[in-house]
Amino acid sequence: MPFPIALLAHPAGAYGFLVIAVAGIFYGALARAFVPAFTGVAAALLTALAFLHAVPNGLGLGLLAVGLLLVTAEFLLPTYGAAGLTGFVATVGGSWLLLGNLEPLSVRLLLALVGASGLAIVVARTMRRCTLPR
Repeated sequence: MPFPIALLAHPAGAYGFLVIAVAGIFYGALARAFVPAFTGVAAALLTALAFLHAVPNGLGLGLLAVGLLLVTAEFLLPTYGAAGLTGFVATVGGSWLLLGNLEPLSVRLLLALVGASGLAIVVARTMRRCTLPR
């Protein structure tokens, strides 16, 4: 099997493309930048192709979306860190579920933490860029 197809068929590859897609589309939409938005859309198409081979967990997708909404709400509402922490935990939980039955569990946890941290960093940088005066 060719390497690109094997990468897309693996749950970690599908999750990686999902993280790139969400980060690119989020940053491109709010910062009004073309290249990140185009990269995000291309990664989203690859994610859709990957999800044909590795069916995603619906609860994992939902937790990932709720987590991103809560992390975004942390920058818009005075929650004093509660929404940010809850959103990060929900994003890690959703990532854990999306990675399926990846063995060993330490690799699964590491990938979930890295993906959730990357998404939180992108949200923080984007919201900082959009809310601070220029």
